[in-house]
Amino acid sequence: MSELTEKDKSGIGIGDIIYIFILYMTIIAGVIESIFLLITKVPYFNTNPTIVPYINLIGEIITKVIVLSLILKKVYDKNLKTLNYKGNFTLTLFICTIGLIGGYFIFAQNSIHLLLRNVKVNEVVEEAFRKLAQNEFVFFTSIVIVAPIYEELLFRKIFLGGMSKRYKKVTALVLSSLIFGAMHLNIPQFVNAFFLGLILGVIYLKTESLTLCMIAHGFNNLIALFISTPEKFNGVGLTIGIIIIIIFAVFFHKETKKNKFGTQSSYSYMVRENHYMDK
Repeated sequence: MSELTEKDKSGIGIGDIIYIFILYMTIIAGVIESIFLLITKVPYFNTNPTIVPYINLIGEIITKVIVLSLILKKVYDKNLKTLNYKGNFTLTLFICTIGLIGGYFIFAQNSIHLLLRNVKVNEVVEEAFRKLAQNEFVFFTSIVIVAPIYEELLFRKIFLGGMSKRYKKVTALVLSSLIFGAMHLNIPQFVNAFFLGLILGVIYLKTESLTLCMIAHGFNNLIALFISTPEKFNGVGLTIGIIIIIIFAVFFHKETKKNKFGTQSSYSYMVRENHYMDK
């Protein structure tokens, strides 16, 4: 395993994230998406409209792969294939992660979601969801698989991982969660995504496991598809959610303490491993 580059050690700041957002996530992504939009305008698709959602999904995946590849090369001088996705992944941590997300969802359903249910969502976002939901397979794939993989690579690995090398970890955690929330472009999702981002961020900082974060994110999105916000406040549900969070947080903390992977810097870990391999 090779040592970290100078880019790895220096990390990234807010200015770098703004640059990434403008160049890669707006301009480059916009150009690629425009190409696929033009493809769907080909006369053939006018007579075969059922194919269009699949073309859009392919375009979404290709766009995200290209954008992530370019950002990783810019920030870490790496590519998608060379990343360590597993990190500190154990069955116990997997169960704790699912428990934390489940507990948070129950808690949020009886607090955050309920308080914000009447806040109007951005019409552009609503329209995008309506179009996506016209094809159940595409909708499920995009929301439960593609989005979690892309967003965890971007917000946890690149943004949180990068900022934690330049700022204090708590600062990096809060900033990356705020950016994660803001990217959803509406208040209800901003608030929910911020708190979800804090949980996912802690999971990443403690385990450096993108796999755990992707599974947790995907599980959150999956249950959100099938469970709607309750009509009335449920104190019992809120209490149960809090209890579940506490229980699994305790077990998660104990499990991560057994393996110090998440508490040491990636640099020292990789340098030490490289030192042993050179002998």
